[in-house]
Amino acid sequence: MGLRQVACIAAAFLAVAGMARAGETFVPCKNHYILDDCSSPTQESPVTFRFSKVFSSPSGTNQLVQLSEMEGVDGQHRVTGLTLLATSRSGEVRRYTIPHDLPHDRTAHRSFLLATYPGGDFEIPPAFVPTDGGTLELVGVDRWGFDALPLDGIGALSRYGSPATDASRPTAFQTFGNESFAAVVVQELAMEYHDAASDRYFVTLLATELDALDSGRISGWTRTGEYILVAINRFDDSTQNFLPPPAGLMPVCRLYLPPPAGPEHFYSASRDECELALRDIPGMVLETSQAFLATLPDQDTGACSVDTLPLYRLWNRDARGVSHRFVHWKATRDAMVERGWISEGYGPDGVAMCTDRWR
Repeated sequence: MGLRQVACIAAAFLAVAGMARAGETFVPCKNHYILDDCSSPTQESPVTFRFSKVFSSPSGTNQLVQLSEMEGVDGQHRVTGLTLLATSRSGEVRRYTIPHDLPHDRTAHRSFLLATYPGGDFEIPPAFVPTDGGTLELVGVDRWGFDALPLDGIGALSRYGSPATDASRPTAFQTFGNESFAAVVVQELAMEYHDAASDRYFVTLLATELDALDSGRISGWTRTGEYILVAINRFDDSTQNFLPPPAGLMPVCRLYLPPPAGPEHFYSASRDECELALRDIPGMVLETSQAFLATLPDQDTGACSVDTLPLYRLWNRDARGVSHRFVHWKATRDAMVERGWISEGYGPDGVAMCTDRWR
């Protein structure tokens, strides 16, 4: 995860309702493995809950934020109207106002949970927390600066303990009623975009890229309605009612070819193909060695196993350079071939890899 070890150099003091309070005390950072900006409250506060854990899927669709009462104090349940701020590294701020108090005043050493889906104590919007790092702040109460979140669908960031990256054991998040949530997502949707001006296609499952394209910060791109369902880890736990992942899942590399030959992105589940492209295509850059997981089809027929779906790959060269498109649907693949795009991959239909089914 690449978290930086930092030292806590000072304690901050809080102002609540515009009034400073006496009796402030210095409290060192509790975990030198976590990037903490040390502006968390260091004196008596009307609310003694602190950010303790955060989790996100790559797309930000599934996110969990846990706050824990750290001082063994009851009566900390009055949280109505407190504002939660999530600030990205670029300065974009998202706000959420807590709509009601916690159910009762027995708050000592309890946690409450904000989630992007029903079941937590409060429901926040999808992609509320910046996945590439930033700041979470409960205004007037606590502030936590954090580094990039794990995006493997199973790792979580823990403020007061070692980062949870054990791929065999998801981190448990707790609601105020002590209901446990396992922080794990096994599949994601990689959404496809099209730039009409350049006739380029692009697929991504990353929250930062989805937001940049959907918001228009990177202009010209619109969703096509096509998507790729992909596995993002090999987690298998029957107690979570998941079907087992497909056998033989392998990491899919994501390569980038900049202009003038590009811009274009390329995905492959073949390690040899990834290495050859990096070696033989001038300017090709490895963005990640594991964008998601997939299996390879039969090299002669292009057939995929019954628990996976074929992903077709198409190639085109025009005056702007080269480009690829990856599609699930055979009809879309055939339409692209009719337009002059060349089918690539295994078997007569050009299957590049086999991706996950709903499970």
